[in-house]
Amino acid sequence: MNIRIGLIYFILLLIYIFILPITLYQNYLGNFPYIYSNLYNGMSIVAIFIVIISKDKINFVDMTSLSIFILMFIVIMVDYFYYGKSYDVFYDNSTVLARAFTLYIIGRGIRFGQKYYYLVLISFIFFVINIFLYLEGSLRIFLDFEGSGVYLFLGDTFAMLSLLLLTNNYKKYKNLNLIIFILSIFVLFIIGSRAALFVYIAVSFLYFYKSFNFMKLASIFLIIFSTVIVFTEYNNIVIENNRMFSVISGNLKNDNSQISRVVQNEFGINDISNNIFLGSYANQYYSLNSMGSYMHNILSYYRQFGLFVFLLIIFLLLFVSKRYFEYFILNHTKIEAYIPYLSLFIVLECIFFRSYNAAHFWLAIGLLSNYTKGIK
Repeated sequence: MNIRIGLIYFILLLIYIFILPITLYQNYLGNFPYIYSNLYNGMSIVAIFIVIISKDKINFVDMTSLSIFILMFIVIMVDYFYYGKSYDVFYDNSTVLARAFTLYIIGRGIRFGQKYYYLVLISFIFFVINIFLYLEGSLRIFLDFEGSGVYLFLGDTFAMLSLLLLTNNYKKYKNLNLIIFILSIFVLFIIGSRAALFVYIAVSFLYFYKSFNFMKLASIFLIIFSTVIVFTEYNNIVIENNRMFSVISGNLKNDNSQISRVVQNEFGINDISNNIFLGSYANQYYSLNSMGSYMHNILSYYRQFGLFVFLLIIFLLLFVSKRYFEYFILNHTKIEAYIPYLSLFIVLECIFFRSYNAAHFWLAIGLLSNYTKGIK
């Protein structure tokens, strides 16, 4: 029964990191109807139903996470029903909370054995093909999403799909890891998500460091370094792809995305300093009339839901750090490798580069609950 339930959760995860981004991308291109919300709603119904029938034991991480969800839910409800504020804010954040809860359930219940490896590999190949099909053949390598946030979701989910594949490779196919890694870097570059790209590289290097000898690790680094040098030698390529190369060149002061995030962060810090205990829920919308002008880091939880929710999340992250220490430093290996590596990617990205509406943060916390069950 537990194996079957774990398989269902795995399928739900694959829908999230493969089916959802591909259908959303094709919808953006005008090739497919918008089914993103319906798919997500279906995932939520299935995940909650399985929780009800499985009668799984609740652990410390579950209780803490549930407390956070309840507090966030109260803030959202009070803003709309008591203060009579915007329905758009209510709907948007209720949806975020529902998706976060769904991904938490998936993370805490997933089981991913080697027998599912080929299904992940096929999904990875299909994802890559979808990205390469729409390149324009010019010097500009990364795709232009014209201000749409689709690329963020594409980058995050593709990086997670790649890490799921990378950290669960059959030993007899372990030489494929280098190909998967290099190809993933190129695809993430094309998608244009800098945060997903650089956090993916960092976490992958940690994986290679623990899994390969020094010479193989040095070879991987040399390949990446040589590729960067070759690209930077061709000024036209750098100019056409300045958004992606600006991190390497240090030319972020002229980067519109970076400038916007600095302004959003300063506005958020000001909200926090003026409302230390309760935060300033949805003030980016009420003051700037922009739902997306939130802080792009873990402080967005503080700004939106107040000090107590933020402290509970920090407490969870400290607990995460303890588990990472056990796995990466003390070499406790009584858990599948994909759990610490996938959750590490998500946690690092969400601490520094994503806001509270990045629901996959709770996938990582769910994986931590999974981890906790696995090491008892």
